[in-house]
Amino acid sequence: MTKTYTSKTEVSFNVRVGDAWVHVGFVPLTLGGSYFTTSDVRLQEAIERHRFYGRLVLAAPQTPAEDKPSPNDADRSSNHPQPISFGSLADAKEWVAAEYGISRTLLRTRAQIEAVALDHGKILTIDNPSIQPQHDYMERP
Repeated sequence: MTKTYTSKTEVSFNVRVGDAWVHVGFVPLTLGGSYFTTSDVRLQEAIERHRFYGRLVLAAPQTPAEDKPSPNDADRSSNHPQPISFGSLADAKEWVAAEYGISRTLLRTRAQIEAVALDHGKILTIDNPSIQPQHDYMERP
């Protein structure tokens, strides 16, 4: 079973699992706090024995797993990609990053954004692509 641990601060510490020491580094969140997820039962037990557990580190509430297919799975199973319209390339980038959990640094070009969306069964259409005027650096605009 996968467990997620949360903290109100950015935390990292070492725990002993068997004969080895394991570094547990929590991933920082944008609005503060951090989290760490693991499915290793021995690591979970070690974290719950650590002195930070209960004070700085708490186990996140577990939601029961459902066997229902997610909407994303249904989209992938269809043979026809679904078109989605955006007003700008920036809006499309933000939606793809948020919807599929892709890092924005991996979505630098329009081709990269469209490729990720197509992998998930979506075709992006951009109504108003941002076209920046091209100026010669020696000229003033």
